[in-house]
Amino acid sequence: MDPSPYTIYSRTEIVYILRTLARKGSLVTVHFDRGRHFILSAVLTAGAEIGLVFDYGSEEALNERLLSADRLVFVASQDKVKVQFATRAAERVRYQGRDAFRVAIPESLIKLQRRGDYRIETPVVNPLVCLIPRPDGQRIALPLADLSIGGAGLIDWPDELPHEPGTLLPDCRIAFPETGMIVGTLQVRYCQDLETKAGKPQRRCGCQFMALPRHMQVVIQRYIIKLDRERRVKSVDDD
Repeated sequence: MDPSPYTIYSRTEIVYILRTLARKGSLVTVHFDRGRHFILSAVLTAGAEIGLVFDYGSEEALNERLLSADRLVFVASQDKVKVQFATRAAERVRYQGRDAFRVAIPESLIKLQRRGDYRIETPVVNPLVCLIPRPDGQRIALPLADLSIGGAGLIDWPDELPHEPGTLLPDCRIAFPETGMIVGTLQVRYCQDLETKAGKPQRRCGCQFMALPRHMQVVIQRYIIKLDRERRVKSVDDD
């Protein structure tokens, strides 16, 4: 996948995103030694003067390896959107009375699935499903986790379907209660192997609708408005 449409170069916007990660206490995975090692950390603070400060790892041997690495790759999530960036070597600092790492603010940052469209989580009970053709011609039904006019998040992605970023899946179908059906091509943008709360492995893939006709965009928009209105009414009733 060509990441250029998702790459941010504005220093102000990059600092804002990093500060948001810090404010929300988001976990970040820091890869080094060409991906052979990593630590789990969290962004503590970020700014033009202080740089990016992130938490010390739990294993001292890995911390020392990180300090000797000349390049670090960070992967995190902001509002369920994957954030990735790279920096040069880190140094050890003290932050609020404890050991931490510091690096320079990255020159660029990739934020996959930048959301210009309103995205809504879809129902867990009686979920929407996307019917995707399998290589044998049959269709497999995958539940939707979220939806926007631009794309959808799909869960329970099986090994039999390709999931490499950039893969095109034509003739995919989603039927929306009361508003109609859409048929079109999905492009895989990213996939993540996760675990459910019960500890069951689950693959989630974010996909983009490719050149979806205007009338099908209207079908999606009407469904989103309907679902949002129902949830607002329920919220008021619960209060």
